[in-house]
Amino acid sequence: KIMDNEHSLWTIVKQAALGCLLAYLAISGFIISLMIAVSIYRPLPSQMGVTRRDRLRGQIFESFTRLVYYYPSRICPSALSMLYWTRWSMKRLTKLMDPWFDSHPELLMETKTWSGVKVLVYHPRDQSSTDSDGAIVYMHGGGFGIGDIEMFESLTNAMAKQINTRLFVSVEYRLAPETIFPGSLEDCEKVLEYVIANGPATYGINPNKIIVMGDSAGGNLAAAMTQRRKRRGAKPKIYGQVLMYPLLQLSDMQTPSYHLWEREMKGLSFVDPRSVAFYYLWYAGVDMNAHPEYAIAATQNRHISEETRKISEQVRHSLQLSCSWRLP
Repeated sequence: KIMDNEHSLWTIVKQAALGCLLAYLAISGFIISLMIAVSIYRPLPSQMGVTRRDRLRGQIFESFTRLVYYYPSRICPSALSMLYWTRWSMKRLTKLMDPWFDSHPELLMETKTWSGVKVLVYHPRDQSSTDSDGAIVYMHGGGFGIGDIEMFESLTNAMAKQINTRLFVSVEYRLAPETIFPGSLEDCEKVLEYVIANGPATYGINPNKIIVMGDSAGGNLAAAMTQRRKRRGAKPKIYGQVLMYPLLQLSDMQTPSYHLWEREMKGLSFVDPRSVAFYYLWYAGVDMNAHPEYAIAATQNRHISEETRKISEQVRHSLQLSCSWRLP
């Protein structure tokens, strides 16, 4: 009986010790997490986010992205390893951060291959329920070197639902440096031509109501498609283009927006001027793994002639710029 009591007492002591240990580990983990959060905290620029909820979500996303993607990318031994790490980490981050996108049962979503190009196609189950008989061809961003239709799926899901047109197509064009200009552009043009040729019969669209849309590098592709089609006099004409913060030039990397990044966003996980230069030059066919110094030269406008540099400076300091955009 005495031995039974001793055994029970020992059991109670072990359980209490285990509980204390778990409590200690939980408190230590909380304190360490809090210390990490405080150490990596960087306030977002005041222009970002309309509501307090938007800013909080943006702050959490930016801090997490900086910790998982941005900091490791800075220690990659080469330009290509940095690119591959960025591709891998951003794809995983997208799956982790955006797995709960809304499902829209009224839309059919299909992955297809049109003219050799992979696309994600949205169209309504009931064509009569749409607001328009037009179509949208969307090109994702990513500096011509990052991204695919899966990474942008939560965005295209939301846009296809809200725009509510007969056909919404997200294009998975080939990426640089594996495919250089004009390969990505030609992929997008193939999809556009497929939509024009097959969209009316298959999806009931009006070929005169096709809009091209893109963000960042995708905005560049949308604009280039429109200009090339206009130059050729091709019919039907593109009905319109939607360019979201498009990447349209590399002739001047000292514009006020780049200086704004230097003042308010340097060190954050948002794309930086050096990375923009890397991606753009890769797209142009430059071997940036062999010549990473070209990216630094581009960010300092040393890739353009002295005459062009002077013109850029005159435009930059023009009185046409609002006070908030002028250099301090």
